Amino acid sequence: MDSLEWEILIPAEPVAKGRPRADRRHGRMYTPKATRLAEKELRCHLEGAWKGSPISKEVPLSVSVTFYIKRPKSVSVKKRPHPTTKPDVDNYLKLVLDSLNGIVIEDDSAIVDVHAHKRYSTVPSVHLHLKVLSTAPQD
Repeated sequence: MDSLEWEILIPAEPVAKGRPRADRRHGRMYTPKATRLAEKELRCHLEGAWKGSPISKEVPLSVSVTFYIKRPKSVSVKKRPHPTTKPDVDNYLKLVLDSLNGIVIEDDSAIVDVHAHKRYSTVPSVHLHLKVLSTAPQD
């Protein structure tokens, strides 16, 4: 398993993971609907593309994710070449990593290297690149 690399381009609008909300009437926490729907959509794409069983949580992984979001019409390339507004790239990343659990990987705790990028594009999408790192002992 030392040489596995896998990538997928998911043709979906990147969505940031929403914070859990409290239901005051029933005294419980819940995940916002937009987060649940986005995670379900990502999981459908991953299930369709991943062939095989999930990678063991004992295998160290490197993940690179690029989030392509639409540039607002009011923002010029010269004024803002990169999307420096909210949502934060780490909130986009959290949703993707959680979506991998149980499909591509047993648990996202196996991810030891992360590279995340937020870019403008005319076509919103998520590009995910996963790589198994060497499991050889290091001194």
